[in-house]
Amino acid sequence: MKLLRCLWLCSFGFVSMLTHAAPDFTKPVGTTIVDSGSDHYQFSQMMLDSIDGQRHYRVTIAVPKTAVPEHGFPVLYLLDGNAVIADLSDSLLAQLANNPPVIVALGYDTDLRFDLPARTRDYTPKGNNGQTTIGKWQGGGADDFFALLNDKIQPLVEKTVTLNRQQQGIWGHSFGGLFVLYAMQKTDSPFRFYASADPAFWWMNGEQIAQLEGFADNDVVTATTQLLLMHGEKLKKPPVSPSTARFQYDVTGTNQRLVSALDKMENVSAVYQGYQLTHGPLFKPSMVSALRWFSDLTASVKTD
Repeated sequence: MKLLRCLWLCSFGFVSMLTHAAPDFTKPVGTTIVDSGSDHYQFSQMMLDSIDGQRHYRVTIAVPKTAVPEHGFPVLYLLDGNAVIADLSDSLLAQLANNPPVIVALGYDTDLRFDLPARTRDYTPKGNNGQTTIGKWQGGGADDFFALLNDKIQPLVEKTVTLNRQQQGIWGHSFGGLFVLYAMQKTDSPFRFYASADPAFWWMNGEQIAQLEGFADNDVVTATTQLLLMHGEKLKKPPVSPSTARFQYDVTGTNQRLVSALDKMENVSAVYQGYQLTHGPLFKPSMVSALRWFSDLTASVKTD
């Protein structure tokens, strides 16, 4: 397992040297590969609502144009699905040809790449005292979104294509990266592969840091689990918003320390990947790396 990890990092370490523009939260999605078509994947979409009816989702399912593997396709769920679909290209999808996964982009019913209020609500857990807001940020809905994903979205995806339930993964950036690590700690999580990019540990004054440390110490994971934690190392401290005071911490050191602790768990293989980028520009390269990492590992790692 450790050898495969080293080989992957050596093969794709060059991605960390690329430069990318920060995402524009007011930018529309525009024409995407769903509109233009792909030589390698076929696309379908479904619409559904949140449990409370306040948020509306556009879920895009990309299925490889290849024969279904004996045990079904691996499947990678990608948060901030609107921006993901806007950033996907057929040249990228072609690179997954040796072991193409089903890709499920979990987006929102908006023409924008990001729905900031909705993603904040969905991807952030409540505080230990039940708190759901910090300054202007209205969050705390991770439990509800996890239930929607687990109980409604995944069964709908499984009706569309044959999947390998032992090879399910999830990727997210920032608040999405925080949700990925939150899901990793859930005893009923269906995922075995977790890719988290620059998780927003400042949320609720770093409570998730302490929870992950406790999770590592307890070491109760029974299924083989893979974690890729990616970080833009040019970000030394959490970005500060004038509307809210944010919890300050050594961002790079915290990410590296948590990976080291999690990798010591008996059934967890955790790797750290640093990039010469700041927070926002990490979105696309981390998504690209997650797709390659997931495709490679599910081709070579046996799950039980």
